[in-house]
Amino acid sequence: MNKWKDILNGPEGGPKECPSCGQTKISTRVEDTVVTYGEKENAVEIPVHIPVHHCNVCELDFTDDFAETLKHAAVCRYLNVMTPDEISSIREMYGLSRAEFARLTRLGEASLARWENGNLIQNAAYDQYLFLLTFSENLERLRMREAQTECRNDLSYNNAKPRDPKEENFSALVEAGLFEEKSALAHRFVLRRAG
Repeated sequence: MNKWKDILNGPEGGPKECPSCGQTKISTRVEDTVVTYGEKENAVEIPVHIPVHHCNVCELDFTDDFAETLKHAAVCRYLNVMTPDEISSIREMYGLSRAEFARLTRLGEASLARWENGNLIQNAAYDQYLFLLTFSENLERLRMREAQTECRNDLSYNNAKPRDPKEENFSALVEAGLFEEKSALAHRFVLRRAG
C-alpha cells in the first residue's frame, strides 16, 4: 500500500520532526492498537493499525493527526457509516462547496463540517441520506425540487395578495354549497360549563 510507504517516510516523503526536541531523526513503525468506543458495559474495543513515530535522539514515541484519522475511520467502519473522507468526496464529486452542498441538501453546514473533519459521527439516518447522494440522479432530483420550489415561491410572491385562511375556508364552503349546512350544524351545539 503506497499510503503506508508515504506515512513511514513522512509528509511529502521527507522526515517528520520530533514534537519534543525538534530533531528530524525519526523512524516510523506500524503498531496494532485498539480504540475503545462506547462506555462502561457497552464499550467495545476496535482493532486498528496506526503509524507510531520514534525520535532516535530523545527516544520519544508519538503519533500524529493521521493516526487519529485512522482511529476515527475504524469507529466509522464498526458503526457501518461513511468516514469523513467519504463524506467529503461526495461533495467534491459534484464540485460543490460545503455551503452549496448544505443549501441543496438542506443539511446543516456546521454538521457537514463536523462530519468531514471527524469531530462528530453522523447517525445512521443521515448516513443513509449521504449514501443516496452518492448517486448523481438523486442530487439531480434535489436540484429539480429546489428549482420547482423557487419557481413556486416566485409565482406566489408575484401573484398573490396576503392570504386570509378564514376567507379561503369560507369561499371554499360557499363554492361547494356547504356553507348553509355547516352553519346549521354550528347552531346546534351549545357550550356548557364543565363540572
